Amino acid sequence: MNHEVEAVKRLITIGSLLNTSKNKIKCPLPGHVDKHPSCDVDHEAGFWHCKVCDEGGDIFSLLMKRDRMTFPEALTQLAEMAGVKLGKKSDEAQAEWEQTQRIYKALAYAAEYYQSTLMDSVGGLAWLQNRGFTLKTIQDLKIGLSDGNLVRSVKRANLEPLGITVDDFVKAGLMMPGVVQADTHRDFFRDRIMFPLIVRGRVLNMSGRSLTEAKPKYLHLGNLPTEHFYNEDAIGENVWLFEGHPDTLTGVQVGLPAVGVIGTGGMTRPEKLKHAKNIYICGDADTAGQKATDKWATEILKHNPNVNIQFVTLTGQSKDFNEWYVANQKDFSTKFDVLMESAKGLIEYKISKLKSSEDLILVWPFLQNLPEITREGYYQKIKLQLKGCSISLLRRSYKEWAAQRLAENPTQLSTIEGDSFRKGAGPVPANNGYDLEKLTGHVCLFADVHRNVDGKTQSTYEPVAIQSTVDPETGTYQAQTVYLSEQPERFNPSSIPLPYVVSGRWSPEGIAAFRQGREGENTAELLKDLTAYFSRYIWHRDPVTHEILALYTMGTYVARLFQAFPYLSLNGLAGSGKTNTLELLEQLCFNAIMAANVSLPAMFRMIEKCFSTYIRDEAEQFNKKTPENQDELLVLNSGYKAGGMVSRVEKGKNGEMDIQYFNVYSPKIFAGINMLNDTLNTRSILITMHKAPGAEVKKLVSMARFPEQWKGQAGALRDRLYRWALTKFHLVSQAYQEFPAQEKITNRDWEVWAPLLAIAILADNENTQEQLESFSLRTLKFAEKKVKEKREQAKENHLQLKVLDTILLLMDEFEINPLYGHPNWYPLNSTAKKISERLVEDGYFKETKELTPRWLMQILDQAQVITNRDEQVSLIDEGNKKKKCILMTKETVKTALETL
Repeated sequence: MNHEVEAVKRLITIGSLLNTSKNKIKCPLPGHVDKHPSCDVDHEAGFWHCKVCDEGGDIFSLLMKRDRMTFPEALTQLAEMAGVKLGKKSDEAQAEWEQTQRIYKALAYAAEYYQSTLMDSVGGLAWLQNRGFTLKTIQDLKIGLSDGNLVRSVKRANLEPLGITVDDFVKAGLMMPGVVQADTHRDFFRDRIMFPLIVRGRVLNMSGRSLTEAKPKYLHLGNLPTEHFYNEDAIGENVWLFEGHPDTLTGVQVGLPAVGVIGTGGMTRPEKLKHAKNIYICGDADTAGQKATDKWATEILKHNPNVNIQFVTLTGQSKDFNEWYVANQKDFSTKFDVLMESAKGLIEYKISKLKSSEDLILVWPFLQNLPEITREGYYQKIKLQLKGCSISLLRRSYKEWAAQRLAENPTQLSTIEGDSFRKGAGPVPANNGYDLEKLTGHVCLFADVHRNVDGKTQSTYEPVAIQSTVDPETGTYQAQTVYLSEQPERFNPSSIPLPYVVSGRWSPEGIAAFRQGREGENTAELLKDLTAYFSRYIWHRDPVTHEILALYTMGTYVARLFQAFPYLSLNGLAGSGKTNTLELLEQLCFNAIMAANVSLPAMFRMIEKCFSTYIRDEAEQFNKKTPENQDELLVLNSGYKAGGMVSRVEKGKNGEMDIQYFNVYSPKIFAGINMLNDTLNTRSILITMHKAPGAEVKKLVSMARFPEQWKGQAGALRDRLYRWALTKFHLVSQAYQEFPAQEKITNRDWEVWAPLLAIAILADNENTQEQLESFSLRTLKFAEKKVKEKREQAKENHLQLKVLDTILLLMDEFEINPLYGHPNWYPLNSTAKKISERLVEDGYFKETKELTPRWLMQILDQAQVITNRDEQVSLIDEGNKKKKCILMTKETVKTALETL
């Protein structure tokens, strides 16, 4: 393989991959937002280095990082671009590559010729325009017309500067040798609209659509590879998938990321869609087209099982998307919105194809990993589709199918996830080691293991799992010790609910008590004791805050059950109790680590292995994104949802640079004086800290000076938290899945609060004492209040930005001016009035709403345009009339804008 790798490196430069000939270019790596050239490229050495993330490598590592590929995938793609056939010797590869480059030049020449022919053809342009295509679309996609005179054009042209000959056109398939005389040639394409297949600026193939009744309707260059989509460069997170060229062109014209499946071979490279998040499939309306879309979905799911597939069904008598567009061109926007609203998810689409109860076996595989409450909802839809099928019959049919499936393969767990059961949340995915039937969970830790081998004691230090099997009916559990060195390789020590425990956090006494099978921990009692513990050392104006901190602490032990887990943000002035709170959380939360003495690489490795709760004090630097904090912000932004990953380029076993991916999903806690940036704020539960009035709380002793006291206080609670997580995780999962949707908490806010509400619901179910108000109701009211505060804060922040933007605009237009003889002093009343008028013109304010001078002062104060009121606000005489003025410049306003 080494000679193949070297051949690719010799034939393709990094610059060609990045479409540049410059040595110093803008950084192309994902996650970077810098606007300055920050990536050095040495074409001769074939090496790149990014100054922002201090990473580098060769052309393979760049493609692997940019497109999230493995090395074999990168080698295959680059070899394809270079024309190197894997398995060939170096000299053969060089010769084949040179021939391939000549074929590409011949194809480029033909594409230019065909397009120029189309521009001179009234009939060809009319054919395209009758199908709704604009001249811009035709030119952008290099659509052409074959008139049968390519041979004449080639033989008249001077091909020497291009380095190609007539033979290269023959090898491309564009020309065929004459039947009578070998030195004569004829065109392969005649009287056809030409669609060049362009990938990354290079013509790789051509297709011709007949203008007459000539067969076949579509003709392709059969001797060149067609393992590409039409308009393949449009593939991204969102993809619209069409059949053939005209439909794809129509999608491009209306602004969709349209990609076309072409050729008779169907979808030959579905793995190219493996990173897409949303795929909209819009096939032809006939039977063949619908069968094709089913096959596409099946192939896509093999490579991208978590993708959200939506099936778009055309309305009216239209046979394809192009026909539908032409028929609805006048009110396209309105009709397209209706089309989108009628799109069906994968399961709904499968249900819509059911014709009888015999077809149910086509739907059951997609329902097997859904919560029961979600599956019941689909039973209702199936009942409506089949008209006459009872719900009890459907339940029985599904159970019979599931029992047969389990008998055939008792270890199999489905990896297909259904639609989310509500906005912002979803079903718990299947994990290796998390047996949904037996409800088995475990926690792993390293321990001294002593074995008797041939009469001698052999000691090792190895990973051990403390495993529990829970009876869902009685809630009782059985615990045992599992030595991972004796388990098959498929045993996954990172399964739900707990991965490796940091040494010493679960005491030997606590482990022994758990293994003896004592009674499982009561959720309500544990929640009350944790709440009392927080109340002892921290003061809050709203006492429910202590309960929220307790719920969050419990949530860190079962966070792997959730689709997302919120961050916790503590804000307040010095002396308000932030440090005390962090010390308590560090002692109680699952595998907590403080960032003060942990490097970023060490941090995400600890999260990968131990699912650590990451605590960050003095988080003021996260108020906005900077070159210094952007790498850490990337980890934090990615680590909010299950499956969040970051990549690092590191040396592999063979010494070559390789990409490694780390899972950074885990609980995270911040404390600081300033608010976090908007992105982190939307992922966080915000707790405002205040100084305690008088001696309201006990003094928290230093963890460093009194470790035994800490161990006694927090250690006992931690032992109970481990026991609770390992015996109640299945009930938390059930509560999380079945909690009803709320009107006042939706989308991202629901994602943030759903885990804590699920634990509060479980506490209500296990509470043995009567209360006026339940845990879940208190949590829900607190959540609604916090969501309202967050939304009001977002509106206020947006108003600050809008006002500062408007001030700069009015300064540029000389609509507001400083007083004559007083540079940079602006009259407060007239400035506020002018800003109000502009906000009304822009539609931001209604005419009845006005930005008062006092309100403007408050905004400028909060945005720190005014930092010293005594020096920057003054009464100034103007014509024997004193005016209240504010001191500000373009620079101070711009600085405030950048800070916000």
